[in-house]
Amino acid sequence: MRDLKRILPSLLISVVLIFAILRFIDVQQVIESFRNANITYLIIAMGLGLAWMVARTLVWRTLLRDRPTFRDTFITLNEGYLLNNILPFRLGEVGRAVLLSQKANLRFVEVVSTIFIERATDIAFSAIILLSALPFIQRAADVALVGVVAIAAVAVFFIVAYLTIRYQQPLLAWARRKLRNVPKGLALVDDVFEKLLLGLNIFSDKKVFFRFIFFMAVNWSISIVQYTLIAKAFLPQANIAWGMFTLGAAAFGGAIPSLPGAVGTLESSMGGALVLLSGNYAASFAAPLVLRANMYLFSGIFGTYGLASEGKSLAGIYRTLQSYRQTAEKAE
Repeated sequence: MRDLKRILPSLLISVVLIFAILRFIDVQQVIESFRNANITYLIIAMGLGLAWMVARTLVWRTLLRDRPTFRDTFITLNEGYLLNNILPFRLGEVGRAVLLSQKANLRFVEVVSTIFIERATDIAFSAIILLSALPFIQRAADVALVGVVAIAAVAVFFIVAYLTIRYQQPLLAWARRKLRNVPKGLALVDDVFEKLLLGLNIFSDKKVFFRFIFFMAVNWSISIVQYTLIAKAFLPQANIAWGMFTLGAAAFGGAIPSLPGAVGTLESSMGGALVLLSGNYAASFAAPLVLRANMYLFSGIFGTYGLASEGKSLAGIYRTLQSYRQTAEKAE
């Protein structure tokens, strides 16, 4: 019952968005858009999904200082995305931290800290891409403030992270003094705070940091090309600025609470961006369906293979992740 209450707002948001989309589009026209789509562009875009996965694996493995093997990192990443597409509360992020910590003999908190950095950097890249597209997009200036706020927030995060690493010993000493009389306070500092700082240490290693930023740039560049091709497959007048704008819109739309797999929010954010640019409702809302198929294809293949080869079931993983979440809530 408690979980049902928590998932209810996300459920309502997804249902309302799906209902709104169905009110604006004609399903028969969407089907017709698929019939008229450029199949070559769609095939290339789907193939880029695998290239995206490889680049994202290199991003995460760099944050982990190459300690896990490429195979373990790649499979675990897909397992996490598969779980995110099925389980509520974005448990796939916790799931891949749990799974990789078991495979690579890493502390759970260390792995979580790298996912936190990865997601924060994603916000920065998506905001930069969105703002970069605006000068070439008419009628899109209203979203500029969102991108500026996102970049400012991430800039603050990186500054705080850098200062935290630079002064980590005084910070840990201060935390121990403040929490020494709190039950399990010192254990919290040693087992959690210190390990989170280990993940943030990437900011103190220029070589690793720039390698991380390079792979992240490659990863997002692949996304720009993929989104551009998908848009162009349905809307021949689309260009790379359209791809950048829809990518940025979809990235921010994915942050809205929704059902697993961003059901409703992906379609409304990406489709809405394309409607703003083209005025063609049917073609605009056909495009996100291709992206969704791409999301399910690779995470479904590699994620299912990984879980099956490791002898794990979705029900078992869900119970494990629920216990992690309940432990965290008790600690709070």
